[in-house]
Amino acid sequence: MTSFHVQRIEEEIKKEVSKIVAQELDDPRIGFVTISRVSLNRDLRLAHIFITVFNQTNKTTTLIILNRAKKHVRWLLAQRMRFRRVPDISFQMEDDGS
Repeated sequence: MTSFHVQRIEEEIKKEVSKIVAQELDDPRIGFVTISRVSLNRDLRLAHIFITVFNQTNKTTTLIILNRAKKHVRWLLAQRMRFRRVPDISFQMEDDGS
């Protein structure tokens, strides 16, 4: 499998999860979230979704809520994507470089 193929899948996951988080998760505790990047492991079975949160006070709460909703997010992702197997997902905070 070429790296171009993996990058294409990562971009598609990033686009769709961004839409799902912004439009379909109706939890007011979730802050303003940006999906910064997606990293798939070699066998394409796990996608690490890196996020940034605008409001620093909601950072931890947002991450906890997203990880609790990951099964629902994955189910919605499976409805939208045309891949044989949708990878398991894990939300993580993007390192801010500090």
